[in-house]
Amino acid sequence: MADLVREAVRKVDAAVIIAGGDDEAIAYLRDNLGPRQLSIPIKVVAGGRGGTDAEERLHENAEECLRELIHEERDRVLSDYERKLAHDQAVRGTTSILPMLSEARVETLLLGADRENEPHLWGSYHSPVLVDTSPRGLDDPNAGFQAPASALMLRAAVMSDAGFTELPVPEQSVDTGTTRETPDSDAGATLRFPKQ
Repeated sequence: MADLVREAVRKVDAAVIIAGGDDEAIAYLRDNLGPRQLSIPIKVVAGGRGGTDAEERLHENAEECLRELIHEERDRVLSDYERKLAHDQAVRGTTSILPMLSEARVETLLLGADRENEPHLWGSYHSPVLVDTSPRGLDDPNAGFQAPASALMLRAAVMSDAGFTELPVPEQSVDTGTTRETPDSDAGATLRFPKQ
């Protein structure tokens, strides 16, 4: 089992292992994974032994654990983003992000979850990191195409090995029922090196 886990971790470049089972089996798995061979954490959840109910409980607990891990990672990235904004190591808003994406300077792209009615931008067939508001900003204006902003921004980020995090949905006011937009509810990015 340890060999299968190691192989799966390497295959997907996993950040964490979520495991269920009895304490003895988990301890045996930890021992056989070895700290030198695998340095990612193992999160243990309840369930997994004793029939269908236990298996369903394992899946529910694993999903809950995964949600918590995603929430913690997003909080970490947002905190890093806010800190870097204050030191010119991050940018806010689509217009500021586009040149950073085109220069492959984005470390982590942050996009808002609500992309309804988002604008279209221009991308390049030849250079996937290039994205602009106009085809004139591309390497070859005749080889450009339009697509939703988020799709082209994600494409540019992936092609330059940048990370991605979804920004939380803007808070809704309990009193008025209206959505309270924040300045970074649209898009933001941390940079590999400070703005110039």
